[in-house]
Amino acid sequence: MQDKDVISWTSLVTGFAHNGSCEEALKYFCDMRIAGICPDQIVVASILSACAELTSVGVRATNRGHPRTADIYSKIDEMMLLIKEAGYVADIKFSLHDLDVEGKALGLAYHSEKLAVAFALLTVPGRSTNSHF
Repeated sequence: MQDKDVISWTSLVTGFAHNGSCEEALKYFCDMRIAGICPDQIVVASILSACAELTSVGVRATNRGHPRTADIYSKIDEMMLLIKEAGYVADIKFSLHDLDVEGKALGLAYHSEKLAVAFALLTVPGRSTNSHF
């Protein structure tokens, strides 16, 4: 296809996400963004679904049972530095853990969704491990 618009990209990403090819969905979503196409609500929902599928990988990494645990946690540390530089502040008011403020923020930093995103950033084909995400 020569002219890819938001509809063709959304179809591609959604198709991969809904058929269990989450890494492919994330790769094409990245390609879509690189191509300058602004995602619509459908593709965003599909990517969130793909990330939710990858959460099971993150849960295994939380238990330190994943073979790439060190890489995943290193990527999270990188992500956290960058998003804090951009103004991110952890919203700890919904944290149910009985910890101090710093402990709650740290727990949110290593939440399963962030673990899944870190894993995806490490494993999606065509992504440089030295890039900012």
